[in-house]
Amino acid sequence: MLQSALVLFCGMGGQWISGHFATPRRLAVMLSLIYLSNVPLFFWMGMSNGLVSLVPCCLLAFVHFMNQPVYNSLLPDYLPLKTRSTWFGVSQMMTFGVGAFGPYLVGSFENYRNAYFVLAGISFLAGVFPIAIWSERRRRFEQPG
Repeated sequence: MLQSALVLFCGMGGQWISGHFATPRRLAVMLSLIYLSNVPLFFWMGMSNGLVSLVPCCLLAFVHFMNQPVYNSLLPDYLPLKTRSTWFGVSQMMTFGVGAFGPYLVGSFENYRNAYFVLAGISFLAGVFPIAIWSERRRRFEQPG
């Protein structure tokens, strides 16, 4: 119980730090870096055992929860004003709806170590996606037209 509280407390610190340092010009890059930073931490979690695994868990929570203020600041850049509140609702629904499959996914593996490696792969894909969107948007706005 105390370990879970410590991990969530670390996540709270990550939210505070990222909210403090998030600037509009670099939100997509920050989001990508956050997700990509999860990858080695998932591998570390998959390789550690016992109480030692608390270190990568705390670091993962710190880094992973950084995405919330960055993501919520990034959404208005890509959403039309008229439908913004609806899309924030869809975003939360997807976060908790898709997130609800996490326990099922992890529980489907006989070896939890393999589940962490799969989560690392998902985090890698999540890290590439914002950069791809940012690059495409930048390309569109920089074209002479």
